Amino acid sequence: MRTRSFFFRLSLMLLLMLTAAAFCTAEGAGPADSAAVGSYIVFGSCEQDGNPVNGPEPIEWLVLDRQDDRLLVISRYALDSKPYNDKWTGAVWEDCTLRAWLNDDFFSAAFTDSEQAMIPTVTVPADKNPSFPSVNAGSATQDKLFLLSIPEVEKYLPTNSSMSCEPTAYAVLQGVDWTPSTKNPCLYCVWWLRTPGMDSCSIARVNFLGGVLKSGDTINAKDNAVRPAMWIDLTP
Repeated sequence: MRTRSFFFRLSLMLLLMLTAAAFCTAEGAGPADSAAVGSYIVFGSCEQDGNPVNGPEPIEWLVLDRQDDRLLVISRYALDSKPYNDKWTGAVWEDCTLRAWLNDDFFSAAFTDSEQAMIPTVTVPADKNPSFPSVNAGSATQDKLFLLSIPEVEKYLPTNSSMSCEPTAYAVLQGVDWTPSTKNPCLYCVWWLRTPGMDSCSIARVNFLGGVLKSGDTINAKDNAVRPAMWIDLTP
């Protein structure tokens, strides 16, 4: 037990140092107006390095798609750890607590007024689970922020390596389930999708080293990470 505790503390310290270094350099991130698919941009800010004293850190986003002056992006890192729905009860994307948090608390805190004006409200389809098509996926919603669905993540992040995601130090402190990778020195976590799992009380997620767990995890599990996605309108 002491050995496991030691390695957990050691890994967490490593994650904190790596995260701090990443936020200091914002390596690879460029301006949004010239961003191409597969590149990173900086937009908004939130607590990420686990040290609230130094203020929030800029959020890096991976560009998944570009349609003229609109970018579809997903956070480069897993930003938080939250249940999909606070209570263990049947819920779909349109009525879950995570959707409410993203489009209210997170949206208000992470973006300035001018940034908020660049995030359009879009139709988010209620994509069914291809492995469990009889499970209710609810209705399409109108959102500024959302999670990817199974069809979307398999379209935009088609390989296990592209799906794998590192958590921020803040997400780890919030209880995200993570594991050291053999691809030294990265640490990967599990993260929510918006698609239902095998029943109304489970939600699909991405596993540690990529790949979708289509049967899903318990809807009120607290250790799955959050990777927000959104469109950004670059039109002046």
